[in-house]
Amino acid sequence: MKKKQFLLVIMMALCGMLAVGLGVVQDNGNKSVHAVKVADVLTSVDLRQVDVTSTSSTTPEIKKATMSSLPFAWEVTKRQHAWPENADYPMRQVVIDGEVWLIHVPNEDFYKGKCRVCRYKGPDLEHLVRQPDGFADFSGASSCLGCGMWWDEQTRMLYGLIHSELESIGNQGWCGKKTRLATSKDLGLTWTLVGDILTRALPNKQDYSGSCFEAGPADFDFYADVKGGYFYVTCWNAFVPKEGKINWFTLYSEVARCAIADKMAPGKWFKFRDGAWTEPGLGGKASRVGFDRRGIYGNTIYSTYLKKYLRIGIHAGVKDSRFPGIGFEDCSICVSTCTDLAKQDWSPMAKLLDEPANRIFGVVLSDARGGDPVTCGQTLRAYNYWQNVGIGRVLDITLKEGNKPSRYFPPHDSYTYESHPESGDRIESRKTRIVGSADTDIRYDGDGWTVEKNEHYYQGQANTAAKAGQSVQFAFQGSDIYWRAVASGDAGKADVYIDGVLQKTVDCFFPECALPYQFAFIKTGLDSKRPHTIKIVVRSDKNPGSSGTMIRHIAFEYDADGTSKFVVGY
Repeated sequence: MKKKQFLLVIMMALCGMLAVGLGVVQDNGNKSVHAVKVADVLTSVDLRQVDVTSTSSTTPEIKKATMSSLPFAWEVTKRQHAWPENADYPMRQVVIDGEVWLIHVPNEDFYKGKCRVCRYKGPDLEHLVRQPDGFADFSGASSCLGCGMWWDEQTRMLYGLIHSELESIGNQGWCGKKTRLATSKDLGLTWTLVGDILTRALPNKQDYSGSCFEAGPADFDFYADVKGGYFYVTCWNAFVPKEGKINWFTLYSEVARCAIADKMAPGKWFKFRDGAWTEPGLGGKASRVGFDRRGIYGNTIYSTYLKKYLRIGIHAGVKDSRFPGIGFEDCSICVSTCTDLAKQDWSPMAKLLDEPANRIFGVVLSDARGGDPVTCGQTLRAYNYWQNVGIGRVLDITLKEGNKPSRYFPPHDSYTYESHPESGDRIESRKTRIVGSADTDIRYDGDGWTVEKNEHYYQGQANTAAKAGQSVQFAFQGSDIYWRAVASGDAGKADVYIDGVLQKTVDCFFPECALPYQFAFIKTGLDSKRPHTIKIVVRSDKNPGSSGTMIRHIAFEYDADGTSKFVVGY
């Protein structure tokens, strides 16, 4: 059946089943039955298999909600291996004339401007031999060369990307950062600094409104997708406090790309935003990408066995014990897959190596022989290292048939309590008013509501309930409503109603740690010209893994001016 005919059949089926739901509404006026019928339609047709050129903003969420496992399995063996230098970033090897090279600036020279360049080569990553050091002048920012390199065989030019920090952390949450480009005509002995290729939306910390600023697109890894014709750089970024500690929960991944034919030139890089590559690398705005828009901090390789791209590393939101701040606790090595880097359609992540206490964060990927950084088959290697952790290790990975459960995360990411209009992410840049749990416009019903204090809650407190039937409600006028509630190991379930209609049963259980900054529920696209009411009702049931039925209500946020342009409800 041709694609257009297939789509037409599905649309007719959807319309027919939806009409049945509407008929029920007309018969008994029960709008909640209508909602159930629509849900039945969505679950009876697998929309994930339909190839469409335009999807709604809810499509990625539907995929995440329906994928509970990865459709393949693996075996991992560990062995010790001393990495040339335990840096604190993902390095990337480059193959030149059949030999594997690893080129980087040593840790002690990162902030010197004029720095040494360490050069190693060998038949593979486990038999590298030190070569004479090179030299570079990367003044103007830090000089973390080694995250990504590409060798142009035709011109015999070596291209190197540099993680560049603009200022020290000091009393702020993190340093400002950007990505620069340098080139070498003599295999890394000398370097020419070309300039910036990726920068944040605004040049200075003071240019950002509010109490936070965008750290910037760096702390990256690099992948040369020869098959697709593009270079890809995946960065972790965040809006961090101008004064105060970093909130690791709010870290996210963003991606930029450049056509290989453009040879990494400044002005030829474009950031991924809302499914398109139109935002400039210099000063443009990006969307969050990866599972739950946060992703994996590691590296990427293409597997011919799976016919998918693999991304392997740690969850990008884990806290680094070297720096103060809160974040995720589980530092296991994870894996995610993607079918098309142009679409950034990453799957949920699963634990490749279940080690919550792991502190070895750096990952370099290669094929089975320890050389090719671009393509592997059924077997591959992950070289695992990190600063100040002693001897590193190699993970020998064999992919096989089967399936592995994915890690569970709530459907929404974590965001600070103030929005950031300078962001390209729809939720990060939301225009809302926040109403805390102590506000007099909030109505609580049922006995037993208590106040819980915590420095990470909005205005330092949440109102808590654990008895079935207890409720909290709020009247507002606007197109969007957001509910903030803590996800935790003792949390229960709650029904969410808008204007008396059940929208969803929300499970606030999360086993790894407490999540105070996440959105438990979001509904947008309401009629902004009429008043609405949101009501949260505590349920008696809970996730089997939860130790309780606690609901911790932090705040509501709502769009008061009706300017929202995207429609979601989950």
